[in-house]
Amino acid sequence: IASQNGHDNTVDLLLDAGANVLVARADNWTALHSAVTNERVGATRLLIDAGAPLEAARDGFTPLTYAAQEGLDAFVMLLLDAGANPSGARADGPTPLLMAAQNGHGQLITQLVAAGADPDDGGTEGPPLIQAAGRGQVELFALLVDSGADVDIRGGQGGGWTALMWAANNDDPAAIEELLRLGADPRVRSDDGESAKDIAERFGNTDALTALKGS
Repeated sequence: IASQNGHDNTVDLLLDAGANVLVARADNWTALHSAVTNERVGATRLLIDAGAPLEAARDGFTPLTYAAQEGLDAFVMLLLDAGANPSGARADGPTPLLMAAQNGHGQLITQLVAAGADPDDGGTEGPPLIQAAGRGQVELFALLVDSGADVDIRGGQGGGWTALMWAANNDDPAAIEELLRLGADPRVRSDDGESAKDIAERFGNTDALTALKGS
């Protein structure tokens, strides 16, 4: 409660009195989770200095994953500087990079990649570029590719679809044009043997077909 409400002096007193920073609720929510999600810088620093677990995860979300999801730049850097895994609890949930991308916090993508995050790794939810294409977040494509993401990566749900295939499925010509500009290969085929053009034709997506014409 002291961490959640930003009562830094109380946090400090409790730590001095021997409070165990390793204690977590039954759902694995820790004091550090509370401090970060409530944007309590002082309490976050005190807990980190006291050895609070950086990788404790509730439902696959570490404190860093929450900070990335909410676009809390200062907390992301604070946790990374303290040694938090830039990939979060990737085996059990989304990566911090994916949550930053999904929520439009493009400024964090470069920071996370610089800290060692794999731009193709979205954890349990699939590659960030594919997720961005599925959501129509065209503004993130170049940032992800420039950070090292594979423009033709296949994965996520959809039978081995690429980002270009998702754009074709969504009848999103702006996304298609941007992916082609970034070097996406329209000849790549899904697990079912379909190209992006095949998918557009199957769904009657005329805008997508126009964007793919001649590619």
